[in-house]
Amino acid sequence: MKALIACLGLLGLLPLGVLAAGFDDWTPASPLIFMATVVEANASTQPDLMPSTRTIVVRVERVFRSKAILGSLVGKRITVLKATAWKSPVGQRFYFFTNSLIYGESLALREIGHYAEAAIPAAELPGRISAALARDEDRRLKARLDGAELVVVGKVSAVSPVPEPDARVPRAPEPRAPG
Repeated sequence: MKALIACLGLLGLLPLGVLAAGFDDWTPASPLIFMATVVEANASTQPDLMPSTRTIVVRVERVFRSKAILGSLVGKRITVLKATAWKSPVGQRFYFFTNSLIYGESLALREIGHYAEAAIPAAELPGRISAALARDEDRRLKARLDGAELVVVGKVSAVSPVPEPDARVPRAPEPRAPG
């Protein structure tokens, strides 16, 4: 059954709730999340990435998460290196979760995961991305707390300048670099 769910998920044929673990894993690992239409299969816009059964050219329709340095990607044709050789029909829209692969004459991205457009209403995606990122922060904090020898919780009772040291109290010498 797990294999069937995984296969259907890779094809983007399951609702998001069925693969919430995938969404929660993909989101923090994906600096670029966008909706795009497949315009060419087995093709590449990036000369340094040879076309193959795992490359597709997509036209970006909407960006949900991106790095500012990339500027606006809406309307641009970019190459996606698919994580696996899943069926990607020309004309179909997908949500892509990706990492950067090549910056050059064009942009090539490495897919972490994808969903068919029908799997998630576009209006819900920004909230789901925010929630997944918050859950990831909570997971990372929990892992740090679980690994800590001691965790101290306190409340600031006052804020004031540090008093000058008492000249009568001997101080340890300042450490010096060997020289």
